[in-house]
Amino acid sequence: MKALNSFNNSTSDFKLEADVTRTGEMLKLVYQIADPKNLLNLPASFEANGSTTPRVDGLWNDTCFEMFLRPAGKKSYYEFNFSLTPAWNEYFFESYRLPQPPKQCQDISLKKIQWNGQLLEVELHGLNSEEKFEISLTAVLKEKSGPIHYMAVNHAGREPDFHHIDSFIALY
Repeated sequence: MKALNSFNNSTSDFKLEADVTRTGEMLKLVYQIADPKNLLNLPASFEANGSTTPRVDGLWNDTCFEMFLRPAGKKSYYEFNFSLTPAWNEYFFESYRLPQPPKQCQDISLKKIQWNGQLLEVELHGLNSEEKFEISLTAVLKEKSGPIHYMAVNHAGREPDFHHIDSFIALY
């Protein structure tokens, strides 16, 4: 598991870790959160499959777990958002933050999303099994009292910017 840090280290009151495993054309994401002070609005458990989980825009405006996926050496990339409502979405960018507004796509499919109150598991299918990718694991966590935390394995810019190319790491 990789630790996701709040931009400017703005909290130590909760802990978020994430990991990804790849098997051929399948990706499995795991996000684990420890919130001992109960600062975050985290729902009870759920399990849903991709065909019944709605696709919703703007999930990043509230607590949202995210993954950015880029074919190695290319400018184009995908953004995936996973909400605990449950809901999700997938966007395709031709280059850094372009086009705007983001273009929804269906290149990769959601097969499963499951939350147990501390652990989010997501299974995606449809990757080109012959292609290498780079990845960025991120999250937006909103406290009940209002503060928002931008969490990432690596913050590469002066401001929270999950799209920044230097925040991606190799995924094989």
